Formats: sequence, C-alpha cells, structure tokens
Amino acid sequence: MKYITKFTLLFTILFSLNCSSEKEQVLQINGKVIGTETKSILLLKPNQDMRFDSLIEIPVENGEFYFESKLENPEAVNLFLGEAKENGGGRFMPLFLENEKIDLTIHSEEEFDKNVTKGGNLNAEYTKFKQNFENKFNNRIKPLQDSISALFKSDEYNSVKAKLLYTELREAKNQDEKIVIYKKLDDLKKSGENLSPKAKELDDKIKPIYEEQKLFQQDYIDNNPTIVSYSFLLDNLIFNKETIDINYAKNTFKILSKANPNHPYNELAYNLINTIENVKIGKKYTDFSAPDLNGNNIKLSDKINGKVALLDLWATWCGPCIAKSRTMIPLYNEYKDKGFTIIGVAGEFKNTDRLVKFLEKEKIMNQKFNNNIISEWLDLRKVNLSSFSQEEITKVENVKYEGLPNLSRVNLNNDKSKYYFFNIRENCVMIYINNENDLGSLSTEEIIKIYGQPEEILKSRAGKRAKHYVYSQKGFAFSVMDKKIAFFEIFPNCHLEKYKENIYIEPPKFKK
Repeated sequence: MKYITKFTLLFTILFSLNCSSEKEQVLQINGKVIGTETKSILLLKPNQDMRFDSLIEIPVENGEFYFESKLENPEAVNLFLGEAKENGGGRFMPLFLENEKIDLTIHSEEEFDKNVTKGGNLNAEYTKFKQNFENKFNNRIKPLQDSISALFKSDEYNSVKAKLLYTELREAKNQDEKIVIYKKLDDLKKSGENLSPKAKELDDKIKPIYEEQKLFQQDYIDNNPTIVSYSFLLDNLIFNKETIDINYAKNTFKILSKANPNHPYNELAYNLINTIENVKIGKKYTDFSAPDLNGNNIKLSDKINGKVALLDLWATWCGPCIAKSRTMIPLYNEYKDKGFTIIGVAGEFKNTDRLVKFLEKEKIMNQKFNNNIISEWLDLRKVNLSSFSQEEITKVENVKYEGLPNLSRVNLNNDKSKYYFFNIRENCVMIYINNENDLGSLSTEEIIKIYGQPEEILKSRAGKRAKHYVYSQKGFAFSVMDKKIAFFEIFPNCHLEKYKENIYIEPPKFKK
C-alpha cells in the first residue's frame, strides 16, 4: 500500500509537470515602447493589406504591451506602430513568431533601427543574418546612399525633364491629369532619362552591389531552408514579381516546401508563383467567378468567350484606377458592336454601398456625354457636301488651315452655318468650330473625364496663355484660353504625328 501511494504521488507530480510544460508552449510577447505615444502595435502577415485585412493589433497601455497565442506553425510578420493603419503605411521591423517568450523594445519610427528583439530561435537567426549582411555591404553601399540623399536635398537628383514632370504633377488638379504624368515619368525611367548625370553615375555604382546582395540572400536561402528564408522568398514573390527569376523561385520553393511540410506558406508561395508564371501576355487567362451587385454569381468565361475583352480591376477608393477606367469609355463606345467588351471587377471593402452610389453618379455623367455635342460634331465628318446645292453652300477657294494648303472653305447656308468645313475637293479634312454658344457648354475637365487625358498639349495660336489639347486618335482637338474653350477642330482619326505634320503648326512667338 505504501508503494502504491508513492507511485500515485510520483505519477501526480509527473503529470503536473507535463501539464505545466505544455502550458508554457505558447507565444508570449512582452514589450515596451520608448519615445512614442502609439496606442497599439500591428503585426502584418505576408500578403496582408492593412487597409482591409484582419490584423493582429496589440493595445499599448502605459508604454507596455502583451500578446499571447498558441501557434500551429512558426511565422514571419512585419511589426508597425498602430498609426500606420491610418497613415497607409510606415516603417516596419521583421519579427518571427514561434511558441516561445519574446521580449521587444520598440522606439519611434525615426529611431526604429534601435528596436531590440530577444527570444526565439528564428529571431536569433534573423539577427545573425542581418549582422553578416550589414558587415559585408554597409561600408561600400552607405557612402553611395548618403551621396544620393545629398543630391535629393540639393535638388540635383532628377534630370531636367523629370523635374518639369514633377512640377506638373504637383500642379495637377485631379487624378485624371496625374495619371498621364505618371505614365510620362515611367517612360522617362525606362529610357534612362530620369536621372541627372551625377545621379546616373552613382546609380551605375550602386546597382552591382544590389546584385551582390541578391546573390548573398539567395545563397543563404539555399543553405538554410528555414522560415526566415521562406520570408525572404515570399517578399520577393510579393514585391519583386516583375523582376524575379521565376525558375530560381520555383527551385527555391521546392527546397523550402520540402523542409517545411504542411506549412501554410507552401500554398501561399505556390499560388504566387503560379500567378507570376501564368498571368502574362500570350498566356491563357485564369477563369474565375464573382457576384454582381444583385448577388448573381458571374463566371468570366461566360462573358468574354468569342470576344476581345479588357479586364478592368479597380475600386472606388483607388483614384488612379478610376481615372484609367474613364479613359476606356470612348474605346468601348467605338468598338462595343465589333466584338469588344470590358469586364469591371471592383475590389470593395465591407459592402457595396459606396460602389452603388459611385456607379449611379458615373451613369448620369456618361448619359450626359453619350449624347453630348462633341458626338454630334464627330458625326459631321459623315456629311456629304456634294449632296447640297449651290444655293445651300458658300464656297471660298484657295484657303489654308494651319498646315493644310489648297483648301476650300465651305459654309453651309442652314443650321450648320456656325461650322466651317475645310475640304480638298469633296473630301472633308477639317471642321472648325468657334461658336461661343456651343463652346460655352463644354469644359476641359468634363471632356477629360470622358475622353481621358489628351495625347499631347501643344501651344495654341489662340493666345500666349492658351493651350491646345490634342485627341488625334479620337478625331478632335481644342484650344483653351483663360479656362474657356476658344475653338474646336474635328478631323478624321489619325496618329498624333500625322496631325502635327499635316494640320498643326506651332504658332509664332507672341509679343510680350
């Protein structure tokens, strides 16, 4: 009986120790903040969007915070101060979570480099990698980065062309204007004309070091297939998808997924790689279904099979997306009866209330412009002047319109007498409109909303301060002076260079 009592007691002690041991196998984050009055700490997982996704948000009270959770798998997060959610982002710190105790000291964003992380094997591994990385590259790369920063401060970083575009960007009144400037800046960058000579010299020196850094990280991943390495791969797949070597990414994925079986990162990485590999020009589109505003499930293939289709991914909170979508309206109107369609997919948050209101507003505006006076003017190009009698027209021979010589100006003696037709024989090559009543009903802003940004804005003969907006591929151009439209040109659709060569002539210099 004595032995049985001792055995029972021993069993109870062992059982208690075992339970105590299991209880300790949870993630415990103890932290304090210094130099910041932040109300919370945000933990952002790979591929999460802080605007819409459900994040881990840890409240900060009296400068301290605590978080506890039982993890199924170790994982990587980026740590932000709470105000990053309102600001749309901010400085962050990589952090690795596992069922261990982790102590954090978090500083203000300005001093995020002073943050301290203690606890967890993965955090120790990342700290060691970071130290080795900095020891290898900092002495060479930091002086170059400091020199680049100095060029920014002295306004010597951008080229003259880029500076002019950034000035236009600051002065742009709406997103429709900005989207064209962004495109020009992107083209400038692709052609290598965005940097000043000094900046270009520094850029040429720093690029090879960036390539070395990439190889250093790749070598580490190959030899250390841990969650730290997995976080590097995921970052590259998410943020460098346009430049990543997809074959290398696939090989790395095989190594990491084998070393980390059943980890959720395997599915995430697979989907990211599949997207990068397949969503390309010449590849078949990925079919999907989504609900419409009435709750009906719509399958993409059912809507686009047998047609030339444009998939427009946008949202009511995305200004550039809306501006770009509006530029597609004239294209749709022109080709909708010829097998062309546009499918819009809106990425809304929480509900579709804002989407419904926005679409109603756009519908009213589009109805207004689908029947606007510009459409009527474009239809004037179809007028057959030979069908009019001599009494119905007044014809003035041997006139010139800008760059078009040997024209006849034809004035119709009827309700269209306010328009001037410029002809070569019976072919109408230009319609000039300067009727104040008609022009007064138009505004540059409304035209841009429907027809998008002009292909180019040129100088105008209407005056020193006037600008000439050219939509050559849509068949019209107009000049604006003191926010009023001075005159309108209607002509056959053509390329911009043809318009500039055959129709437009830069006006002479105006006297001061």
